[in-house]
Amino acid sequence: METVDEHESRLEQLGERVAALDNSLDTTTAQLETDVTDVETRLEDLRTELEGIEDSAETAREEASDAEAHAGELEETLAELEDQLDEFEGQLDGVTGDCESVRADVTAIQEWRDDLASTFDIFEG
Repeated sequence: METVDEHESRLEQLGERVAALDNSLDTTTAQLETDVTDVETRLEDLRTELEGIEDSAETAREEASDAEAHAGELEETLAELEDQLDEFEGQLDGVTGDCESVRADVTAIQEWRDDLASTFDIFEG
């Protein structure tokens, strides 16, 4: 049988072990609380970053939509300009014909003038 001193010694050792375990538990609890705080902070940072990415994605979608609309407008403008060009090319044929007609008239007038000049030369001579 154990004596009272042995029981007291054992109780003292158990008390020291309990104190060491309690201290270890406090240290572990503090570390876990720090880790949890770090994880919560990181999660909040990631949520903030995700919101920024979502905002950027929304902005990019809006810009893409605007660009598509602008591209459509530019295609319409290009089609209108091509139609105008076709119309001007059609008018150019008429203008070219008019220019040729004017050249022919100028040539006829020059010939008529030359004929008149030679006629007056005849009368003068």
